Amino acid sequence: MLTPSPDPEFLIVVMPNKEDVLVLMGLSLVLYRLSHGSLPKDGYRLSNQVDQFYYSLQQMGKVDRLYRLDLMDSLRIIPISLILEKVKPFFGEGSVCYNLISSFLYHPIIDDDGNHISFGAIPPVGEITRVLFNIVLMDIFDREFAKRFPGIAFSRFISDVYISTRVNDSVIFDDKAGYALLEELSLAGKIVSIGPGDDPLPCYSKIVYLDNDSKRETRSFRACTPVSKLDNRSHGNSRGSIASQVRERLLAMDRPRPDLTD
Repeated sequence: MLTPSPDPEFLIVVMPNKEDVLVLMGLSLVLYRLSHGSLPKDGYRLSNQVDQFYYSLQQMGKVDRLYRLDLMDSLRIIPISLILEKVKPFFGEGSVCYNLISSFLYHPIIDDDGNHISFGAIPPVGEITRVLFNIVLMDIFDREFAKRFPGIAFSRFISDVYISTRVNDSVIFDDKAGYALLEELSLAGKIVSIGPGDDPLPCYSKIVYLDNDSKRETRSFRACTPVSKLDNRSHGNSRGSIASQVRERLLAMDRPRPDLTD
């Protein structure tokens, strides 16, 4: 798994021993099933839920402003003690699975020169990291956001949260409210937002934007394929103009995010 390092010019690549890969994948499967009730219909990874995530975004209905909150920076600051606290209800402290997860979290990471690398948080080791990160965010972020901003629709896929707001919302969510919530929850993230007609936002293998059709009484959320694919399909379609506006910015994003792939 790739993860940003403190030095912006480098990425940290963590590769577990072959003997550990099956154990870590087994733990991720067990945690996934216990935290979600079942495995994905097609596949066994969190990434297999991305289509369901896109569908949930499409169901947001009328949107006047769309916020994207990237929580990836939180991965580095969530303490190991908190992670173990959140997984303990699934197994019980002292159980085999609990001890394996604890061992994984505290296991030393050694670079090619024999130096120990200390994260102090979830080691970036692929699917098990994503599942543990997701469990913590389910209990901390999802629950608190719904309580703090009732009536405001949001959908989260691992570290990416999309929040839809309307001008007549009884509760106000904006950048200031979002960063205040992150500070209270001891999380870190970046917030960007778009309105109707603004440049699209990258969203894994798609781009998302707000429909600005003046003939429609409501403005709704749209997701489409990346620019390079969209241009090949448009051929005069009005959506082609949206793609052309952001070609240079999004062509490089026509691939999975490096920090979310093994």
